[in-house]
This record gives sequence, C-alpha cells and structure tokens, in this order.
Amino acid sequence: MKFAGSFDGNLLSALNGEIVQQDGLQLLGCVELYHRDELSDQLGIRHIDLHNYSDVVLVLFAYKKWGKNFFKYLYGAWSFVLCDVDNKVLLLSRDPSENSSLFYLFKGHTLFFSSFTTFFNDSTLFDLEIDRDEFIRLSLRLVGNSRGKTIIKELHNLCPQSFLICDAEMHIESVEFLQEVIPVVRFKKEKDYFLQFRSLMAEAVMCRLRGANRPGIFLSSGLDSTTVCSFLLKSSDPGKIIHTYTSVPNFIDEHDNLDSVSELPLVEYFLKKFLNVKSSFLQFPNALLDAQFKNADILNLFNPIIHSNSFWLKGILEQARSDGVDRMFTGQMGNYSISFKGQQSSLSLSISRWMNYIFSMLFGDYHFKKQQWKYSVIRDDLISSLSKSKSFKAEFKLGYNHSLCTSTFRKKAFKKIHRFASVQWSLLGHEFGIRVVDPTCDIRLMNFLDSIPSTIFNRKGISKYLLKQAMLGILPSRILFNRIPKPQSADIGKRLERENFLSDIVDNLFDKYKNSNFFDVRKLKAIHVQLMATGNKQQQHVLSFHLLYMISMINCYDQLHGART
Repeated sequence: MKFAGSFDGNLLSALNGEIVQQDGLQLLGCVELYHRDELSDQLGIRHIDLHNYSDVVLVLFAYKKWGKNFFKYLYGAWSFVLCDVDNKVLLLSRDPSENSSLFYLFKGHTLFFSSFTTFFNDSTLFDLEIDRDEFIRLSLRLVGNSRGKTIIKELHNLCPQSFLICDAEMHIESVEFLQEVIPVVRFKKEKDYFLQFRSLMAEAVMCRLRGANRPGIFLSSGLDSTTVCSFLLKSSDPGKIIHTYTSVPNFIDEHDNLDSVSELPLVEYFLKKFLNVKSSFLQFPNALLDAQFKNADILNLFNPIIHSNSFWLKGILEQARSDGVDRMFTGQMGNYSISFKGQQSSLSLSISRWMNYIFSMLFGDYHFKKQQWKYSVIRDDLISSLSKSKSFKAEFKLGYNHSLCTSTFRKKAFKKIHRFASVQWSLLGHEFGIRVVDPTCDIRLMNFLDSIPSTIFNRKGISKYLLKQAMLGILPSRILFNRIPKPQSADIGKRLERENFLSDIVDNLFDKYKNSNFFDVRKLKAIHVQLMATGNKQQQHVLSFHLLYMISMINCYDQLHGART
C-alpha cells in the first residue's frame, strides 16, 4: 500500500515499494480497479484471459492505447506515478472518489513523492517549514487548507480526480479529469429512483469486496453505515464471516438511558437476523485522550487535529488488525453524498436566525465571522487580515455563510470534507495495514445522485427521503425512523472528568502563550471554562471538539517549529 520515490527528469526511483515496468512505461503506486471486464472489452482483452493481467498492467495498457485520456476509462481506487520513459514525462494521479493519498514536493531539480507523510517527516532530506497562512486557514472551521496544499511550505497534497504532468525540465501542470458526464435522469415512477439507487449501491459494495479475504465494517446505528452493511452482508459468500465494529460508551451509570446514549441496542437488533457476522462492541476505558497528542505524527503534516472520536477510530482499526481484517468498510461520507443533496432553505422562522440576518445587514459579514473566530486559537487580527485577501475573500465568506440554499453549501462543503476524509482514511489505513473503503462515495453512485431531481432527497417533510424509501423492507423501521441521535462520544463528559488532564494543558498553554502575537489562548481558556461548566452531552461533544482542535494546532506548531529551530 505504501510507496515513495523521486524523479529527476530522466529516472524514476523507488524509495519505498516496487516499480512495475512494461514497454517503456514504469508505474509505482497502489492500484485497485473496479469493472475490469468493461475495461478489458475496451482494450480488446478476452474475459477468459483477464486473470492473466494485474490491475497495474491494465493501467499501463490503457495509457499505451489512450495516452493522457486514459483516466476516463478507469474506475477504482488508485494512487500512483507513471513514467513514460521514452518521452521523459511523469504523471502523478489520484482516483476521483476513493480513500487515497499522494503528496509531493520539489527539492532542487528533483520531485519527491509519497503516499504517506511520515516519509517527509522522518527524512533528513527535507527542511520542513510551516506555511503561516495555511496554518491559519486550517484553524478555521469549514474553511481549511487551500486546494492541494498542506500546512508545510512546498508540500502539496494531490486532490481527487486530478493528475499532474512533470516533464524533463521539471515543468509541472495540473489537470482535472472527468470520467463521464451523466445526463439529467427523470423517471416516470418515483420507485425507479429507489431501485436504481439500490442497484448502484449493491454494485459499489460488490466491487470493493473483490480481493478482500476478511472484510469488516465500522457499524453504527445510523442510516449510512447500516445501508452499507446490509448490502455487504447480502453480497458476501454465505460462509464468509463479516466482522462488525461498534464503539459504545464505557462510562454509563444509573442516570443514563442505554437507548439514548449508546448505539449498541439498535446494532444488536439489526444484526440478529444475520448468521455470518462476528460483532464487536468496543469500549475504550484505557484509551486516554491525552495519549492521542503523543501519537499524532502520522497526520501532523496533513491534518494534525485530535478530536473526541480519535481514540475509537484508531482503537477499532487496531482491533481489526488483530482480527486479521484486511478491508474495512465505512459509510462515513454518506451524510454528504447520499443523504443531503436536496434543496432546503437555510432561512427559517427562528428568532435567532432572523436576528443574525438583521445583524449581518447592519454590521456586515464581520458579525458572523467574529462568532466563528472564537473557535480558532489564532489571533483575530491575523485571521481578519487573511480573510480580506483577494484570493481568500470569497472562500472565507462561503465557509461561514451557509447561503440561502443548503444544497449548494453542502455540495461545496462535501468536496472539502471529502478531500480531507479520503486522505485521513488512507493514512490510517497505511498505519494499520488495512484498506478502508466507502461505497457511499462510489463515482457512479455519485454521478447518479447528481443527475436526479433535488426534491427526491427531501420530500413530504421527510429528510433523507431517497435513502429511507430505498431501504424500506431492507433496514428495520427502528433504524429507518429512529429519532434519537447517538453521539459516538456520549461519554466525553465523564471521560474528561476522570482524566482531568485538560485543565493542566490549558493552564500551561495559557502561561506559555499569553503574550503571543500569533496564538490567542484567551479563547482556549474560554472554551475550556464552558466545557467544564456544562452537563449537556451534546454541548460537551461540540465544545470538546473545538478545545481539542485548538490544542492540536498549538502542539503541531510547537513540534514543527521546534524541529525547525
């Protein structure tokens, strides 16, 4: 899965992984193709002979036949560099929608690249320097890094559905490719949308099952993961065991209602009719939040954020590795891809919403921005200066003003979140040796969802209408119409009380940076005070996310700045 290498304009060298060579072409990377039979038809390969060709070789055949246009014929998960030796051209590419990662930077007359950030972090070849503006951007909710950039100067993150061309003179060009343009879909009968959705979801799951010896799934009681799980269980061979992993609170007492704070009862109810399941309900009483800050090296060059769910994400992957799971399914991005694409006005009749609207008219966007800046530990004057820059102004406004149309905002937010999540899952997969796949982001499914009427997503007063109607008769009604959200960190308040490490950290950071011209630790202190004062689980979840985010930013700055100085 991991690979790293360099290109000096003439020679492709592997520093991690093996180069595959054929007919003047070289490829280094990770490739997993879906719909191999369709590609073989286009390449003129008989289906009976298809087993003789690996996915990498099929990619090389495709490049040989179609040149740089070959991407529109590929469906699958990939992250690779391809060197055309005769023409002295290097292509770096990532798939449109899967969990992949590819980073690159120039040093002298050499292009270095890797699928994992620790390659750059651990090497003595590179003098890593913090990009101040990108660091500030990352500290802001809903904004984040510029497209294709990281918090390190000159270190770039290749975005999904794009490729770079690097020639012998080390000139580089970025290209975004389209695989297919889907015409608008209009069915006469509403049920045809649901049937097509089921077909595409089943196909998306089956494609990702190919080559999986022991599959597993992150399973909550939500609609997205249970949808993926239902198709996974139906698509698997009857004798193949599916491992499911659900995180449950471990600090439940007599005052807590199990049905309202834990996903365990609904998941157990969902799984009881399936025989080929080995279910794990995992608690992490010994997974301390402060330990997360000490083990963040794998992500700190890309997105060094610790949040209140980090311990169970890694804990589940660690357990899955010990169970021999080699492929982990998730439906994490389903909320943005299959649930919320419909038109929905964000202006409601609520008094607070109209008051904010009036304030924005009277005082401008600064009123809204100021409300959000309190969750960034960066000084307001630095954020304000950056937000007024020409290249950032429109994007900053989009990040904080949800616009009148929720669907427009969600589509733009989804692209940003997907760029982050796909890389995050890829890096975690590298760490644990498990490929993490998400069928809810399948490119063919996404194309279909983009082509159907937006009213299908929210209809008759029912949110997630498409998903709920499509899964009628497949998912239990107790899950389809569950009205009690189950935050995976329902025990965050009790966990913080037990550890009590945040108070010391906040006090130490306040003393260290109280006179800083970059960090404003008064915000840190204020959020901590609010967190300690509330007993509401939802508020604890939100406030702890912001507080841990702030601490992560300072710790990352300390590590990188300290290493450089």
